[in-house]
Amino acid sequence: TALMYAIENGHQQIAFEILNNKDVKVNLQNKSGVTALIYAIHFKQEALTLKILGRDDVNVNLQNENGDTALILASQKSQVNIVFKILEKENVNINQQNAKGHTALMVSILKNKTDIALKILERADLEIDLEDKDGFTALLYSMLYGNDEDRKSTRLNSSHRCISYAV
Repeated sequence: TALMYAIENGHQQIAFEILNNKDVKVNLQNKSGVTALIYAIHFKQEALTLKILGRDDVNVNLQNENGDTALILASQKSQVNIVFKILEKENVNINQQNAKGHTALMVSILKNKTDIALKILERADLEIDLEDKDGFTALLYSMLYGNDEDRKSTRLNSSHRCISYAV
């Protein structure tokens, strides 16, 4: 779409103008499953990403060909403000897994983004025991790859139970 082309090629002003048109369909996907939101996150265009996220019609759960959603990609790119904004969306699926079986929580742990992981852990709808394609859970990733703060004390909330460990 024209919007995706503008974002991909760094034409932010044009992309903003296109987004001012309420009839623009922001959820259209290209052959790779990429949306305007995913492009904006990928190219780290925060202001544009926030503008897209401000629309009522944006679907944050659409996946690209790798199964990545906006939340997973923003976690991979360590875009804390974007992750927090996505988590405000009523319809966000925080348990969605990509082609590797990774969730946003797993990705944030692998990237040592404790602030993102802790924000995701606040969610009551978090399914903490999900396994990726290798059979790893978020807790196991935290034990294996977490930073020093994660290793000292990691709390993973599943419904009303809390699993803690200390090294």
